[in-house]
Amino acid sequence: DSQRLFIFAPGSTNEEQREWTQDLIKLQKACIITPSKKHAGEWTDVAELYDGVSGQAGVEKFKAAKAPQKMVMAARYDGIDLPGDACRLLVLDGIPAGSFAIERFIDQSLHLSNTRVSTTAIRLTQAIGRIFRSNTDHGVVVLCGTELQNWLRNPTHQAFLPDLLQRQVQLGIQLRDSVEAGEVTYEDLIGGILTGDREWDRIYKDAVGDYDTANRPAPPQWLVETAGREGAAFLPLWQ
Repeated sequence: DSQRLFIFAPGSTNEEQREWTQDLIKLQKACIITPSKKHAGEWTDVAELYDGVSGQAGVEKFKAAKAPQKMVMAARYDGIDLPGDACRLLVLDGIPAGSFAIERFIDQSLHLSNTRVSTTAIRLTQAIGRIFRSNTDHGVVVLCGTELQNWLRNPTHQAFLPDLLQRQVQLGIQLRDSVEAGEVTYEDLIGGILTGDREWDRIYKDAVGDYDTANRPAPPQWLVETAGREGAAFLPLWQ
């Protein structure tokens, strides 16, 4: 039941969207997740790079930091939790990609579209879960990158997300239209959700339950069988 505000960064290019986002969150504490270390380098002028060497100590340092501290992580879609006031603003810059060669091979070379969509949905759900760890958490997710935004706007792709996330993404799309029409600003919306404003709470509760959700399509039988065989093949190798 966590309240989430999804913001689709405006701009015709990824660079314009990134610059707009950096300006939007300038005074906020934020965690940024990118698909690669090279991509993370686009943020190191405004955020500290989490390199994994500092481990949990680096995470705890960020948790205790105050605004406008920022941390950027490369392909860290799970394993690091920043609940509650530790961080309430997450930036996803670029569509998630596998960090290992086998993952990139499956994603980018085999072109198994259903498998790739499912994997992307899992990584996005995991990434969003970095700052939403309980039903009482609330926060903002800023989406950078045209490929990522187009992926989330696709109803077929949305079906691979949990129901609540589907509704919140659709609310974000509607709010983007309201911002473009000059009816509200993203600064006002961010302030509303972060301060627990009653007007934001009313807008959210009135709207989020009205959106339709889609059921995730069942995978083809050949894929189910192949996944089982893959597991059976890895077992003797592991042993």
